[in-house]
Amino acid sequence: MEHHEIAYPAPSGPTTGTTLMKVAIRGCRLFARHGVMPHERLAGNEFEVSLEAVYASGDPLSDSIEHTISYADLYEIARKEMEQPSDLLENAAARIVEAVKMRWPDVCRVQATIVKLTPPIAGFNGTAEVTCDYTA
Repeated sequence: MEHHEIAYPAPSGPTTGTTLMKVAIRGCRLFARHGVMPHERLAGNEFEVSLEAVYASGDPLSDSIEHTISYADLYEIARKEMEQPSDLLENAAARIVEAVKMRWPDVCRVQATIVKLTPPIAGFNGTAEVTCDYTA
């Protein structure tokens, strides 16, 4: 995957402080084969992935895709990393975060959350969730 720097135009007028932008995808349903148990790898499971990336905007009033992080690209990163089986959701979440950092090196913060919708826990009626949170 090639890495892209966000191309910021020169700001016009006086500026103070930093404007942070957050781009996120939430609750993306993906099928994957993550888990320690052999049947989890064989049968697979449904997961929900949420991913957010925060960056310092050089021009918050820009209306150009070159000045932001594309949520479509975030989805492709999450989808691609979820296709690779892992024993631990922590591993998959960390791979997603690392892929975002590689693609946009100037990112300030990346957070990836993976929710296993039907964890194989006897008598458990809920979800299991892991979050990997990177801050520069």
